[in-house]
Amino acid sequence: MVHVGIDYTILFQIVQFLVIVLIVNFLIVKPIRTTMVIRERKTDLLKDRTKASHAAIEQKSQEYDEKFKATLKEISAYQNQLRSDAQARTQAMFDKVKSENSAELANSKKQIAEEANVARNNLKAEISGIMGQIVQMVTK
Repeated sequence: MVHVGIDYTILFQIVQFLVIVLIVNFLIVKPIRTTMVIRERKTDLLKDRTKASHAAIEQKSQEYDEKFKATLKEISAYQNQLRSDAQARTQAMFDKVKSENSAELANSKKQIAEEANVARNNLKAEISGIMGQIVQMVTK
């Protein structure tokens, strides 16, 4: 058997420990570090994409709000135009009916005046006839 002195044994254990550390570093630690770096890069990339997506969503949301407000303004203007048109048509109809009624009223007044004149003339004629009869009765 070989006798190794304490000094060589400690030296041998130190060398053996360093070799094991290097092997463990090469087989376990480096791949884990590499995986961690890759994951960190992916995470950073995903964070950047998420920020970009949020910015795009915010921009789209603002564009939507602006378009929605513009559409509401257009609808309001259209409603006001429809309301104005309806009021104008209503006023035109009212004016037409008023004009027609005024014409009919004037015709009715004229007709009543003519009928009143005819009735007066008839009454005058009857009164003249009755007066003539009264005069003949009194003179007889």
